[in-house]
Amino acid sequence: MSKKFAVPAGSLPPWTGDELAMLRWLEPRLHEQIFASQKAGLYDWLAKARDAERMTAYAQAKYMAEQGDIEPLREYLAHRQNDPDLKRFINLPELPVGKNWRRARHTSQRLQPPEIAEWARAIRAIWRDHFNKKQRGRDEWTAEEFAYALFYKRVIGKWPEPLREAYPDDPDEKRWADRAAEQNRRRG
Repeated sequence: MSKKFAVPAGSLPPWTGDELAMLRWLEPRLHEQIFASQKAGLYDWLAKARDAERMTAYAQAKYMAEQGDIEPLREYLAHRQNDPDLKRFINLPELPVGKNWRRARHTSQRLQPPEIAEWARAIRAIWRDHFNKKQRGRDEWTAEEFAYALFYKRVIGKWPEPLREAYPDDPDEKRWADRAAEQNRRRG
């Protein structure tokens, strides 16, 4: 991203070169097209996160252990038994050869919200209406990458840092934007 500036109301952002300006321009248009039609603010897959807040401390610790973070369960059990030495005996189960828990902890990579693919299709429609184009250059952001950043801002409340979704450490894992692109290719 070379320069950062606010897009004046009613004007088009540059087609390439300023992703933040494009995101700020796309946000209200995507809101009109998709968000306004949604009655509930967040989606079903986020209901699990809301339910997690209502879970007991033990259930939360167990859930985190299932996701690869054993420390909350260690803390809970050691506190419950009043035995801090107990922590060193509580470990994650062994995984198959070639897998490890550090990679498994990236749960955000595994939870692919299907809305990103839907939003990418809407972004392409917006581009087609306003720019008479729907594809960008090889090294430019894709509609799925813009959809990821807008989805992140919608859920978290701020733009992701870094703005462009990073590639995961595990070569078998895919970015949300890549998964959304695959969904759109399969959809046809």
